[in-house]
Amino acid sequence: LTPNGHIVNHMVDCVDLKDSDTWAAIEATKLGVPVPTLNAALEARYFSVMKDDRVEASSILKSPTDTPVIFKDQAVDDLQKA
Repeated sequence: LTPNGHIVNHMVDCVDLKDSDTWAAIEATKLGVPVPTLNAALEARYFSVMKDDRVEASSILKSPTDTPVIFKDQAVDDLQKA
């Protein structure tokens, strides 16, 4: 909490990208080493930079309103057979 309210209300949800942000993923690719967590983090950063696109998409794309029906026993059975 700050004198101006909660700090989260003043944070910008966009980051800058630097050349160093991708070097580890590029080197891993060259070596044939999978780095899915690193790649997911980079994708999140890339999407963060595209704030205008995200805002526009949020006016077009809507979240599901219905809760999906999940049959727990069937899901457990499917996972055990996988």
